[in-house]
Amino acid sequence: MRIYASRVSILSGSGYHLRSIPGPLARAMVDGGTATVKASEGRVRMVELSHAATTHAERIGPPTGTATGVTPFHRWVHVGTSRIVEHHPRCLYPMPLLPED
Repeated sequence: MRIYASRVSILSGSGYHLRSIPGPLARAMVDGGTATVKASEGRVRMVELSHAATTHAERIGPPTGTATGVTPFHRWVHVGTSRIVEHHPRCLYPMPLLPED
């Protein structure tokens, strides 16, 4: 059983750092097959995504056109004289129950 650090870095398939996540979430990603552990001694500090998000993620809108090509998880929708925030459905999913150590 591997021990995960409190904050684990997620790397893209090409090796770029994407973000840091809590250790239990990284463990759940590895157990679910979404990520693989990068070679490390001691605590796991980096995981690498097994495949790109474009193979399974649904976009809420077109890419922003920035250098990173990110897609926001919310957008402003104008309704009459007011505006509301529309969230991507995945933002509203309940947090999965992660196993306790």
